[in-house]
Amino acid sequence: MTRQLIPPLLLAAACLALPAALGVSREPRWSDEVSYVSSAFKTARTGQLRAATHLPEDLLRHGTEHKPFHMPAYVLTLAAWLTAFPSPGSIAALNGLLFAAAALLLLRFCAGRSASLAERLLALAILLATPLGLAYAGTAMLESLALLVGTATFLSWRALRESPRGLFFLYATAALAFLTRETLLLLPAAAAVVDRRALLETHRRLLRERRAWALALGAFAALLAALAAAGFQGRAYHPNLLAQLAQAPGLREVSGLLAENLVRNAAAFGSWSSFPHDLLYGYGLLVFAATGLLALREGGGADGWALRVSAAFSGLSLLATCLLYDAFDWRGHRVLGICVWLGTAALLARIGAARLTRRLRLGALAAILALNAALALSVLLHFRALRTPPPRPHVLTALGLPEPGDLLFSQNDFQFLAENPRCELLWSLPEGREARLALVRGARPRFAILRPDLDLAPEGYQALARGDGTALWLRQP
Repeated sequence: MTRQLIPPLLLAAACLALPAALGVSREPRWSDEVSYVSSAFKTARTGQLRAATHLPEDLLRHGTEHKPFHMPAYVLTLAAWLTAFPSPGSIAALNGLLFAAAALLLLRFCAGRSASLAERLLALAILLATPLGLAYAGTAMLESLALLVGTATFLSWRALRESPRGLFFLYATAALAFLTRETLLLLPAAAAVVDRRALLETHRRLLRERRAWALALGAFAALLAALAAAGFQGRAYHPNLLAQLAQAPGLREVSGLLAENLVRNAAAFGSWSSFPHDLLYGYGLLVFAATGLLALREGGGADGWALRVSAAFSGLSLLATCLLYDAFDWRGHRVLGICVWLGTAALLARIGAARLTRRLRLGALAAILALNAALALSVLLHFRALRTPPPRPHVLTALGLPEPGDLLFSQNDFQFLAENPRCELLWSLPEGREARLALVRGARPRFAILRPDLDLAPEGYQALARGDGTALWLRQP
C-alpha cells in the first residue's frame, strides 16, 4: 500500500511546487487567463454565464453583454473555486491538483498492475513532463481541466463502449467534452469512428433487448443536443473565417474558402513563428506519426485500440485546425496538447505491453523522459520570462477608483483586468472617431482611455489625467 502512495504524493508535490520553484508567477498575467478569471468573478456575482471582456461586435449585437462563453466548464469551475478561495493566485493550486488527478487517472492505464515501481515512476515523470502540460498547470488558463476531461472521456470510451447502460455515460462524457472545449468533441468522435462496429452493435442490442432503455437514451441524447444548440444561439463571431463561411453565398464559395485556408495553414508547418506553440506542434507531429505507425502495425486487435483512437484524434484535430482555424497565429490551437497527452499515454501502454526485457523497457522510458523533460523545462523557463509583473501599477489601480462591475473602454488593457479582476473590459476598439463615440454612448463605461483628440466631456465624462498620448476619462454620476 505504501508503494502505491509514492507516485501520487510525488506528483501532487511536483505539480504544486515546481512552477513556483522556477519562479513562474502565480498571478494571472495573459489576456486569456485574465479574461477567464474576470468572467468567473462576473458569473459568481451575477449568476449568469457571461464574459467580462467585450468586443465592439458583441456590443453592437448584445448591448454590453458578451456572447455565451464558448468554454462554459472553464468559467463555472473557476467561479466555484473563486467563491471559496477569492484570490486569483489560488487558481494555480487548482490547476496543479487537476493536472495531478488527470495524470493519476492516465497512469493507471499506461502503467499496468504488473509494472514495477521504477516503471511507474518513469511513466509518471513522462506524463508530468508532457510539453505545455505542467507549464500551463502553473497558470490560470485551466488547461488542466481540459486534460482531465479528455482523460476521463478517453478512459470511459475504452471501458464502457460495449455496455448498454454505459452508453449513457459515454454520451454524458461527450457532452462534458463539448462544454469544456468544443474541439475536444473530436475525441469521442474519433473513438466512435475507430470502434464503430462495437458501438453500433451495442446500440442494436440495447434497442433489441431493452426498448425502454433505448427510448431513454434517445431522449437523453436529444436533451444534450438541445443544450448544445442553445449554447450556440446568439453567438457574435469575430470577423474571421467562421464569419466568412456563414456569409458565403453558396457551396462553391465555401469550398474555396476552406481549401485556401487549408493550404495556408498547412504551409505554416514549414516555418517557425511562435515559441512554445511551434515546439508543441513539432512534438505533436512526432507523437502522431509514432501512434499512427504502431496502430497500422497492430491492425484491428484490442491491444491497439488506444493507439488507433489517439492517432485518429490527432488526425481529426489537425484537419479541423487547418480547415477552420484562422491563419493568423493559428498555432495557439491548444487541443493538440491533449492529443500529445493521450498519444504519449498510448505509447507508454504499448511499451509496457511489449515483450521486452526489463532493461530495454526502462531504457525506452528513460529516453522518452529525457526528451520530455528538456522540452518541459525550456517551456517553463520561457513562461517565467513572460510572466514578469509590470514595472508599475495601472493608473486606475494607483488612483484606487475601480469597483466590482466597472467597465473600462480601452484598446488593449488587460493589465487593468489583471489588477482588478472583478471589473470588465471593452477592447479592440474600432478606428474612427464616430465609431468610438457610438460605442461610448451605447456601453456607457465608467472609465475610458482614448486618444486626447476624442473629447468625452459632452457625453458626461470628466478628464482625470493625460499622458503617453492618451486621456483618462471618468463618467460622472
